[in-house]
Amino acid sequence: MSRSDPVWTCSFFVCGVPRPKGNHVAVCPRNCTGRGRPFITETWSGKQGERLREWTKTIIVESKKHRPPSPLVGAVELDVAFYFPRPKKPKSEYPAGRVGDLDKLLRAVCDAIQVNVKKGTPKGCLVVDDNQFCGGILARRYCDEANPDAGARITLRALEPQPLQLFKEG
Repeated sequence: MSRSDPVWTCSFFVCGVPRPKGNHVAVCPRNCTGRGRPFITETWSGKQGERLREWTKTIIVESKKHRPPSPLVGAVELDVAFYFPRPKKPKSEYPAGRVGDLDKLLRAVCDAIQVNVKKGTPKGCLVVDDNQFCGGILARRYCDEANPDAGARITLRALEPQPLQLFKEG
């Protein structure tokens, strides 16, 4: 299957300033050596965590408008172009070094468009798991005349035939 003839494709735009998913860190409670067990948590909290939650909810709402009859299975390509507001005096033509690493911006998108199998609750419901992504194109740009709004242009392409089943929201 070549990039020019996918089995299923969709493209949509999510408005809002893109936010990166934070780092995961291991936390060891005071009594970790005894009965307590270490656990993993996000490093982002407070205002940054609130902004990430809002961005994630926006992605979920928009992706549900474009979802297929059932979440995609098999190989999927994902293209994401992130658009940021242009500062008054940009140091560069590109927003390098601003608002998170590209991989953390992508992590927020991937986590929002998958079905949350562990908790049994649907999120964006476009793919079963974010480990299905096998390729794609990423970009980080400033808003311009062609793309005046901050946000993300998300394009998915299923590369393998999909089973015929209806998705049931639980």
